[in-house]
Amino acid sequence: SDEDEDSTKSKPWHIKAQSLNLKDFAYSMSIESSIDSLGTHFGNAYFEAVDIDMDAQKVKAKSIKGDRLNASYIASASTPAKSNKTKSKKNTKDKESSSSQPWIVEIDTIDFTKSKALYTTAGVKPSAGIDFGYLQVDNLDLAISSFYNKASEISLNINNLNAEERCGVKLRGHGEFVMDSDLMQIRKFDLRTNNSHLKVDGSLGMEGDLSRDFTVPLALKGNGSIAVKDIAMMFPLYKPMLKGMPMHDKITLDVNVSGSVDDLTIKKLYADVAGRANV
Repeated sequence: SDEDEDSTKSKPWHIKAQSLNLKDFAYSMSIESSIDSLGTHFGNAYFEAVDIDMDAQKVKAKSIKGDRLNASYIASASTPAKSNKTKSKKNTKDKESSSSQPWIVEIDTIDFTKSKALYTTAGVKPSAGIDFGYLQVDNLDLAISSFYNKASEISLNINNLNAEERCGVKLRGHGEFVMDSDLMQIRKFDLRTNNSHLKVDGSLGMEGDLSRDFTVPLALKGNGSIAVKDIAMMFPLYKPMLKGMPMHDKITLDVNVSGSVDDLTIKKLYADVAGRANV
């Protein structure tokens, strides 16, 4: 009978665990025209209060702690044309009821040590110094709360960040991070190195590579001081301009700009070079 047939059909798993310990575990995913690959490898991870609903395609956890996390977000080299955005979003909504609906991941707290992370776009070769199209950190200690991920949407609070960027600058910081297929944002970000201290709010468009595409939308509002030594490490192209300046000198900044590199609106720009010169 139909009732017998229905009773024999397999039901999606719904897994709950008070605690779960994973060692040498890897997970990866991709989304056509948006994410080339999103990968995570746990050297050692301890999960608390895990709820995995295969039917709703949702993962929730109270906390994840561990070490030797290796996370990477590699965006697709090409994204849909701007004129097709409305159509693409409509198509996405039409598919939301299908099995291709993206998984949702919600985690209250995340705490990892001895880790590393990478953000870039497929095919990008990093430039010398800090390259905002290829951000890579090592020796990462990270404490996060309110983590949310659905497809290209990511939001989280960074409570503590200690890391060494590929260019050699050692970073410490805390603030909010939000990203979707259109925009990457940092909010109320307090960023420090051994020599510098900046408070920043900023955003960067996800369509294009800032170092090669000067039409990418951006905004930056911040103030603080940055050491000449850090500028030389992050932007080696400007080393000839810094020649003769003591490496311990600091440049005090107060900035509010928006637009794009080739069409920038400067609402505020103040710079003081160690009290010797200012703009």
